[in-house]
Amino acid sequence: MDPNEMNALIEDVTKQLREGDSFAAIETIERSMDPRKISEYYVRLSTLLYGKKDLAGMIAIGRAGIQFCLGVARVAPPEAQTGLRTAAQMMCYNLAANLWPGWGDEGVAISPEQQAQGRDLAKADLRLALEMKRPPKRLSNAYWIAGAHAMAAKDFAAAAEHFKLAEALGREAGEPEHLLMIQGYAAMNEALAGKDSEAAAMQTIVKKLNVSTGKDGRFFAEQIGKAYGILSK
Repeated sequence: MDPNEMNALIEDVTKQLREGDSFAAIETIERSMDPRKISEYYVRLSTLLYGKKDLAGMIAIGRAGIQFCLGVARVAPPEAQTGLRTAAQMMCYNLAANLWPGWGDEGVAISPEQQAQGRDLAKADLRLALEMKRPPKRLSNAYWIAGAHAMAAKDFAAAAEHFKLAEALGREAGEPEHLLMIQGYAAMNEALAGKDSEAAAMQTIVKKLNVSTGKDGRFFAEQIGKAYGILSK
């Protein structure tokens, strides 16, 4: 992807979004005749818009990108379909994660309507991951984000089922810190549902993550603590 071309596109699209014309922004992105390049633009732009804390713009561009990739994939040659559907799934996951309220990112305010859109995107991510028979860790992440959204919506039974499947796939993936993270969220869900003993179980998992020698342990521990503080209010 040519940096100058990308920078020019970003400038045009962000200007059109500021002016309130998301359809002009979509038309600008899709003026290329190369579906692969367009899908890359959508993935990159939706990520950049979250970095700018522009959730409305991120949702408009991300959903348009998902629809573009899935639509083109239906009529594309077989060798191009996987790449397009993978890009669509990536955007579903990224948007769903960005619209989950448990991160507590500074300057990011997620409305109930946006949170509901995030759960919808998490469901689409999971469906696509299953259809494409993605590897165990990727499937585990898809179940995790679906569970995280169900938990935030206080649908604790659905969240428990998603976390259970995420944990089974996490075991299959064979990454101890990832598995502990899933177990931490499962315990958090039970604690939020009113099972006080699970809060202690969650804290035990957080301690294990904090002393883990892997690269993600402390990050996961902080993530779980912050999410519990937000969702338990």
